[in-house]
Amino acid sequence: MNSLHQLRKEKKIRMVDIASRIGISQSHYSNLERGKRTMSDNLLEKVAEVLGESKGNVLSAVNSNVVESYKLRSWLTNVRINGLPFIKAFRYHLEKGASDPNAMDDATLKKELRTFIESHIGYSVLAELSEKKNLIEIIRSKLHDAEVVPKESKTVNEQFEGPK
Repeated sequence: MNSLHQLRKEKKIRMVDIASRIGISQSHYSNLERGKRTMSDNLLEKVAEVLGESKGNVLSAVNSNVVESYKLRSWLTNVRINGLPFIKAFRYHLEKGASDPNAMDDATLKKELRTFIESHIGYSVLAELSEKKNLIEIIRSKLHDAEVVPKESKTVNEQFEGPK
């Protein structure tokens, strides 16, 4: 199924135009299209009308966006490496090594990813600590609120490190 973005593009309607026609801001509509905001039934009807699609098709497109948005919410995809978003930095790493990620099988890509993370994440964390002076204060306040409760009578170390 097409995403909401694809449906709008197929109809050759600009984001600003559809937002205006349904009575919301362009940024609000953008968040709907990217799955970052939920769409009310009222907005669903308006979007369907503007796109000339059934509510069912628009709902499927919206649900497609939500699934994709959920996949992108992993903390790893939000990490920055040398100021670049993780995925861009990883792609650069692969291209620098003359590797084509599309030609790699899952095991090879996972191995490359592991090597990349091991050699870059530590540096990025240290850079973040040095750049954001209040980060330690934020971490300290979060530590105060975080309570580690052993699951199924495992020690905290066993939970954190996994099975031996």
